[in-house]
Amino acid sequence: MLQYCTAWAMRAISLDCLCALSPGCLCAHKVLSSLRQIFELADADLSGFLDTGELTECLYKYYRAEGMSRSWCKVQDEVVEAMTLFDVDKSGTLEFSEFVTMAMCSDKFKFKVAADVKYWAAVLVETSEDVKRQEEADAKQVLQQLQQLFDDADTGSSGVLDEEELTEVLRQYNIQEGVGRSRLKFQAEVALFFAEFDVNGTGTLEFGEFAVMAMRSTLFKFKVKPRVKHAVLCLVRAHAVETTS
Repeated sequence: MLQYCTAWAMRAISLDCLCALSPGCLCAHKVLSSLRQIFELADADLSGFLDTGELTECLYKYYRAEGMSRSWCKVQDEVVEAMTLFDVDKSGTLEFSEFVTMAMCSDKFKFKVAADVKYWAAVLVETSEDVKRQEEADAKQVLQQLQQLFDDADTGSSGVLDEEELTEVLRQYNIQEGVGRSRLKFQAEVALFFAEFDVNGTGTLEFGEFAVMAMRSTLFKFKVKPRVKHAVLCLVRAHAVETTS
């Protein structure tokens, strides 16, 4: 399904931009919409970022859909170079704005978009304050939901969650979402969560660690759009900096 959806979305970029009467800026909005769809389809683990494997698969399928000859190894080499050039924060992944910059500015990837549209798309993704404000508002709402989940689970009002409390909050959340899983399954996942997200090694999760777990874990399928997840993580990091400064 991903292959066909990705191919359709990639082709939508070319078709949208064939309209000669459309100003470049208006056409760029359509390009960004298509790129957003491509990005979210390629983000298999819903992390809000594309790792090298996800980006390689995305580009490989695009080349095949366009009838362009590229071996898997060739695409992998291109992705390594793209990460070097466009992974600005050196996280080892591309967030959406970095992905757009790569798609519009790299001479390696032959996306069929007019030059002026590429320019506007690259500019818009960095300067769209309305989008950023909406994402921040959505992120604050997500944090409120997470805080409610956290507080409900914190039965001892300790300000942290132990393994038993985290197991219960995950069980309750999955019941609400109609996901059937055994308590033993949750307990096994919770052990993995603590190993990865209990940064200070206390044997408990404070709220910041819990929020990062909800946004980054591939096991906990908290239903949030990738870009909003990124905004949530930024808010959590900002709060951590304020607290320690």
